Amino acid sequence: MKEYAKVLEEVDAECRRVCNRCGKEIVNETLNFDMITEVKVVFGWGSNKDGQRWDFDLCDDCLDDMASGFMFPPTVSRYM
Repeated sequence: MKEYAKVLEEVDAECRRVCNRCGKEIVNETLNFDMITEVKVVFGWGSNKDGQRWDFDLCDDCLDDMASGFMFPPTVSRYM
């Protein structure tokens, strides 16, 4: 027979993120970081960044500002 007991475990939980571009801090007690976008870029063979992977966070304002500088705007669709 198996018996179970409730155990509280201490874990490291993310409590803030910082925009890599402007430095804005997003602090959230509920761990809901909807106002910041996690970006991951993997560079392909033959590029001058061959084999690199970039990980960074952008706040909504910086993401919008970056996209507004594109010659061709990104394709936008509904997600959900």
